Formats: sequence, C-alpha cells, structure tokens
Amino acid sequence: MKVAVDHVGDHYTVSVSGQVDRPTVTEFSGTVRGLVAVGIPELTVDLGACWEGARLLTVLARTRRALIDRGGRLHLVGVALPEYLTALRDAPLDEVFLVYDAIRRMPAPRTTSPADDDAYDAHDELGA
Repeated sequence: MKVAVDHVGDHYTVSVSGQVDRPTVTEFSGTVRGLVAVGIPELTVDLGACWEGARLLTVLARTRRALIDRGGRLHLVGVALPEYLTALRDAPLDEVFLVYDAIRRMPAPRTTSPADDDAYDAHDELGA
C-alpha cells in the first residue's frame, strides 16, 4: 500500500511509500481530507519511504491550512531536501513555508563520525 494511516490516541500519522504518482496523490488527498473532516487535531505526514514526494506539496499546503484554521498542526517528516528545493522554485509561498517548517525541525547532520568522537575523548584523557 502506498498510503497508510496509523494512530496513537488523537495523533495520526500518514505514511507514503514508493513513487508518488497521480493515483498516489489522489489517495493521499482523500485520506488527509477525511482525517481533517473528522476533526483530528494533529497530523504527521511521513515521506521518508517515498520518492517524488514533492508532487504532494499542494495537498500538504491545503491540509496544513485546514488544520491551522481548526487550531491543529501538521508535522512533515522524511523530506528529501534536494527534491523539494527544486519543486519550490515556482511554488506558492504557503508551500515554501510548509517545507521550511519541516526542515527547521530536522536534526543537524553530524560533521564527524563516532570514531572521531572516541579519538577526541582519548586525546583529552591523555592531557594532550
């Protein structure tokens, strides 16, 4: 299945997997519209297992606006940044802010490997 829904209490997660094509966009749109219509307060969309997820930007922006209008929130995870940056070149501002919010919450990439940390710690213990 390309679009799957999971929930814990009032928090729902919609996961998209595989290539995002027109049928996936339609299925995703119907799924999130239904969740918003029944009044869920918070929604997470996980795009980590899909490619060409930028095709969902318009639906995601509409979903975000609908949730905000009802006092809710949309969380976007698994954004493949290079793909979205290309898509945002001609995107409306609400789509730009959607991706900005998602990447703002991404953990910072490590600049060193764990082995470098161990070598640094050993170096400090030797008093060098």
